[in-house]
Amino acid sequence: MSIILVDMDETLDLGSGRPNEAMIAKLRESGETIYILSARNKSRLEETRGWLAKYDVPHQEVYLNQFASGPSSELRWKRYKAEKLIADGSEIALAVDNNAAVRRIYRSLGIEAISPAAFVGPRSVKDLEGMHGKELMDHLKRMADEERA
Repeated sequence: MSIILVDMDETLDLGSGRPNEAMIAKLRESGETIYILSARNKSRLEETRGWLAKYDVPHQEVYLNQFASGPSSELRWKRYKAEKLIADGSEIALAVDNNAAVRRIYRSLGIEAISPAAFVGPRSVKDLEGMHGKELMDHLKRMADEERA
């Protein structure tokens, strides 16, 4: 059974609790086993599970950061957990993460890793409706940055 590792913040949750509907729809279509692997502190487990349930995000596991917070906590946590899953025999087909440094770590472990924008595919103008000003510009900049990484 293939697994897709998926990040939470700026991947599924676009900020302020706003769901990435296109990402969630693609996960539903995939039919794959979904593991949420997030740098969120483990103390946010119930909040995270509630958010995933509210937006009906398909997933089998939720792994939140068990390391002490610090400058490289996210990178260390995600490397550790991916290595552990591989060692335990998990077949990780893909990882989706907004952080380019995390994607490089996954690739160094032999896991195909892509940005949320690449996973969702090209966006249409209709997808951008309702975004204005700074929100729209920030979104477009983030997509361009992700594709360069």
